[in-house]
Amino acid sequence: MQPSSADRAMASLQASIQSLETRLDALSTWLHIFVFLAVIGVAAEVLLVILEYAEKHRAHERGTIRSPARPHLGHDLLLPLSCAILVTVGVGGEFAVGNLSESVAADLRRLNGEYIALLNREAELARLSAAKAVERSEELRIQAEEERLARVKIERRLAPRTLTAAEHARLVAVLKTLGRQDVDIFLYPNDPEITSLAEHVAGALYLAGWTFAWFQPLSGGRVSGMSIEVDPKDPAAVKRANGLAAALKSVGMEVSGPLATLPTPPTTMPPYTFGGRNVGASIRLTVGKK
Repeated sequence: MQPSSADRAMASLQASIQSLETRLDALSTWLHIFVFLAVIGVAAEVLLVILEYAEKHRAHERGTIRSPARPHLGHDLLLPLSCAILVTVGVGGEFAVGNLSESVAADLRRLNGEYIALLNREAELARLSAAKAVERSEELRIQAEEERLARVKIERRLAPRTLTAAEHARLVAVLKTLGRQDVDIFLYPNDPEITSLAEHVAGALYLAGWTFAWFQPLSGGRVSGMSIEVDPKDPAAVKRANGLAAALKSVGMEVSGPLATLPTPPTTMPPYTFGGRNVGASIRLTVGKK
């Protein structure tokens, strides 16, 4: 994997910083050396002053006057000169090394600042990248949830209609409050899914005290979902038909009506198999395909 431009820049800054730190360490060593030379030179000069004072004091104690001694090359010239040279070299070197160290330290601070700025920039980019990743993850989660809900809707649309135990009990409880009613149940067309659902609903009607009869038209129209028809001349039946429609809708059934279309004229009634009595209830519940 090829390093990025930011990685190369950071590596270059790290190398430069390490080089400056090494140079600063070397300058610190030289500074100690020059300070040591200056100290030695000053100490030697102090010693010479003490020795000169002691010599003059002894001469004063003798109380005699002598002609000046012949100057000694080493003692009178080279030694004081060497001390002065040590002090000069030490102080000068300390000054030069100090200036150079300040320059190196300034460069080191500048590079450290650039390195920190680069680290901050990389951290910000990483934060933004993480935020985008979180955002993308949330988008994928929402998309997955939408797809799941879509699958649930498709499965629900394809799955056979039925009533759970809780829905069945709720339907019975609502129907009981409406009072007893006779209902004609029509199946358009007759197939296992329609029959199973109709039996669930009929069971709730029975437990609620309603009576009903089954009818299977031999020909005629087709109904989607459930359809409720009512005789508008029977006010009690109209009230119960509205209650039945609301109760079925509350448990997730697709219901149309109540439609005020009863009684059906004999000329428009399709042939049907009898359900134990003639068609004639004030409420008709037709169960069709999903």
